[in-house]
Amino acid sequence: MIVCHCNVATDKDIRRCASKGEASFGDVTLHCRAGTSCGGCIPAIQALLQRMKRERPGAGNLPAKRSE
Repeated sequence: MIVCHCNVATDKDIRRCASKGEASFGDVTLHCRAGTSCGGCIPAIQALLQRMKRERPGAGNLPAKRSE
């Protein structure tokens, strides 16, 4: 599915970037340019990265990080 229409980045492109260790939003935008034009896809990219973190093996064993 296309997540970033401006730069034609799919969820697979973003997952591929994140699985190579580039799991931060900044790294993903740098490598696949998603989220760097109009910004409308930024919430979808962030949600996808969060979902990927939860899906990682052992992720359920870590305490949730609290923002203050």
